[in-house]
Amino acid sequence: MEDERFKALLQNAADLIWVVEPNATIRWASPSMATTLGYEPAEVEGSPRTDLIHPDDVHLAQEALEEVARAPGRSAEVEVRIRHKDGRWRNIAAVVTNLMDNPSIAGIVVNANDVTERRRAESVRREAEERFRTAFDSAPIGMCLANADGRIIQVNTALNDIVGYSDAALLASSLPDIVQPDDVEKYRECMKRLSVGNRIHQMEMRFIHHNGRVVRTHLSASLVSDAGGTPLYCILQIEDITEHGKLEDQLRQAQKMEAVGQLAGGVAHDFNNILSVVQSYARFVLEEIDPDDPAHLDVKEIVKAGDRATALVRQLLTFSRRETSNPVVLDINGAISGIEKLLRRTIGEDIQLTTRLSDETPLTTIDTANFEQVIMNLALNARDAMPDGGRLSIGTDRVNTGGEDSISPTLTPGPYVQITISDTGQGMSSEVLEHIYEPFFTTKSRGRGTGLGLSTVYGIVQQAGGDISVTSQPGIGTTFSILLPASDQVVPAAYEGSPAAAVPGGDETVLVVEDERPVRRLVERVLGGNGYRVLVAATGSEAIDIARESERIDLLVTDVIMPQMSGVTAAESIKGIHPDVKVLFMSGYPDDTVAHLGVLDGVEKFIQKPFTSEELLGKMRAALDSAPDSAAAL
Repeated sequence: MEDERFKALLQNAADLIWVVEPNATIRWASPSMATTLGYEPAEVEGSPRTDLIHPDDVHLAQEALEEVARAPGRSAEVEVRIRHKDGRWRNIAAVVTNLMDNPSIAGIVVNANDVTERRRAESVRREAEERFRTAFDSAPIGMCLANADGRIIQVNTALNDIVGYSDAALLASSLPDIVQPDDVEKYRECMKRLSVGNRIHQMEMRFIHHNGRVVRTHLSASLVSDAGGTPLYCILQIEDITEHGKLEDQLRQAQKMEAVGQLAGGVAHDFNNILSVVQSYARFVLEEIDPDDPAHLDVKEIVKAGDRATALVRQLLTFSRRETSNPVVLDINGAISGIEKLLRRTIGEDIQLTTRLSDETPLTTIDTANFEQVIMNLALNARDAMPDGGRLSIGTDRVNTGGEDSISPTLTPGPYVQITISDTGQGMSSEVLEHIYEPFFTTKSRGRGTGLGLSTVYGIVQQAGGDISVTSQPGIGTTFSILLPASDQVVPAAYEGSPAAAVPGGDETVLVVEDERPVRRLVERVLGGNGYRVLVAATGSEAIDIARESERIDLLVTDVIMPQMSGVTAAESIKGIHPDVKVLFMSGYPDDTVAHLGVLDGVEKFIQKPFTSEELLGKMRAALDSAPDSAAAL
């Protein structure tokens, strides 16, 4: 090279520097060739060394030379892989400049650097970014990146599904724009906590879906900072827990109803004892008073009040699923048709009743009276919601539902009877809908209702293994949908016997065991007045003593739950003394309490308080006339 000063300057250059001819012949190479690529300059000078370039990159080098060779002063950038002397490929980035018109150089200068490690680091970073992007996009929960003021930077598909907005719509928004207004301050508080050092913050957050509904989510937020600690953005993980929240609400509702049900069962025992006495003695008085006597109407009202009180207790027990029921295979269409006339009279002429009963509707298993009560209660509610008239529609269908993905996730998947009851009444707000099945909750004015109608409906449906749901809008109307498990059994043929005759009395010896003195005296009077020889005891131990002293006892009538000794225990002891004695249990407790003691395995062996004289005499006669072994098992 003519200019020795220029050559001396390049001898110590850290960069790779070559002077090449347009045909790629290397005329001169800097000493850094040895430290960077392992070749001494003399090994590459004097000939084209395109063989050192990766075959896939040769055309890039040639294009760069051809580009700059077109005119002095032209430059081009190129990156190619060059083989190190040890056989490894190195990434070399170069600036190629035409200095042919420079008399000191008169060639094409290539100024290059080994960027292999940089490219490797970039590749690792790109792979990491790609893995993050893949994980981000395919995450089963919603994810987004947002800056400190909530502006959304990046979102994934799951978040689109949760809130119903597209990427474009979300990227043009900030998180407070789609957070439920009542929760915006909670979100801002979360961001404040992150800014003062909390790395992760979790909370429940509600978002507004694109269609307007509220989506309950569990949000986890973490702050990402640079190496110097400067906040860059937040990563938010958003999990839709709407359905999970509904299940929690259902569980809390079930627990609440269970607690009230336990209370109802305890109250029912004492109340049923009182009602048994009140109703029976009121009927005794009614029988003795001349129908023309003004007092006859007064006592008749007492009897009616007692009947209403009995119905109220049964509503409480039905709501809590503690009422004794008699499930049968029921034709729902037939049951609805059977009470249609009564419904029309009940709801009034200004309400149009229509029924749509599908021929495909399957049978179900439910207490007939309970089912009729469900329809009647819902019809009465609909009537009260339409004071100026309207339409009430009742429909039946066969549906297949149940399981996690259905509208009734607590039900076992399978076929169900669906009964739909719709009205065009005033409708209900979302706040009211949250409480409609709670006992004693009512929107009716004082004296217009007890608040037990829908609680009773809920209890009956749950007891039958079904589910009930409701949709309503103020000013539009309400629709109740009831699901009851389909039955593959056959409806038993109706018995067409002679009309029931009056229950006869008898002359058998009956031992009555009852700890409540008024009830004990009542039973003694009813039985004694119908020819029976009556022995009475206030406790189980007293009854056993009487049994030991008696030559014969034909029937034991005993309360189930008594202080010191239960009726079941007393009955077992007395059967040891009189093996042929028949047993009739009575109780004011609900059936699940009695069933726990094992006494509901025969209809003729149990009578629920309160009862009428006729009911008691009928149950006794059935027990006395039963086969010897039918009352043997307690």
